[in-house]
Amino acid sequence: MHRCLRDLSLNLGPVFSLKLGSCRAVVITSASAAEEFLTHENDVVFANRPISTLFKIAGYNNTIVTVAPYGDHWRNLRRICNAEIFSTVRLRESLGIRRDEVRSLLRTIHAATSKGGSNLLELRPLLYRFTLNVVMRMVAGKRYYGEENVDAKEVQELIRETFELAGLTYGLVDENRANRGKNEFKNTMITHLLTLQESQPDYYTDEIIKGLVLVMLSAAAETTTVTLEWAMANLLNHPDVLAKVKTELNNVVSKEGRLMEESDRYALHCC
Repeated sequence: MHRCLRDLSLNLGPVFSLKLGSCRAVVITSASAAEEFLTHENDVVFANRPISTLFKIAGYNNTIVTVAPYGDHWRNLRRICNAEIFSTVRLRESLGIRRDEVRSLLRTIHAATSKGGSNLLELRPLLYRFTLNVVMRMVAGKRYYGEENVDAKEVQELIRETFELAGLTYGLVDENRANRGKNEFKNTMITHLLTLQESQPDYYTDEIIKGLVLVMLSAAAETTTVTLEWAMANLLNHPDVLAKVKTELNNVVSKEGRLMEESDRYALHCC
């Protein structure tokens, strides 16, 4: 689609409109034009997304943060995301989860590439499993990929099917509510939101919590996977940059005989 829109912009200019079914869309392909649309007094005009039947059914009547109309409710959801989900403290608490899953991914790659043969490896499914495991453990305290888990294929299909995914969130919230005292559920996003529900029950309703879970699972897994895949593809297509990255990583971590940690990113420039 992005190539098609690029080709249209070459003939029609950096700003043009299209009619997509019953909705009229404005396509902006210029950074300066995008700034005019998305900043200052115009950002509120273009802040809303079209109301759709899909998100009325699967998005809790268009109340989830990605489709909610601009206003007090959306601003509250954004505040919750910034303060309660993506804050520095919350991300620091889940550092061990990301470390565990990175090492699990590296063990899988090493096992697959040390068996001889062509040593070809398809990264996308591995990155998808890695991302979903990280998000699921941060959100709900459980992995969905691994030799011990028989639900992996089912959950992957649920992620792809938004309608059914909306139903999955009911089970995750109920499961965290029932197991809040167990270690694996103590620091999950759902458990934290359920704690806030006790002091602010009128706002932190089950529906709001399930909507946030839905956004985390559906948005994070696919977009992060694609971003990681493109980053690896670009490194492989630019061996000079890949060599610089390798050198920098070796200088920072290899001398100490350890794997890279998130804290090492402050000492890395290529990365």
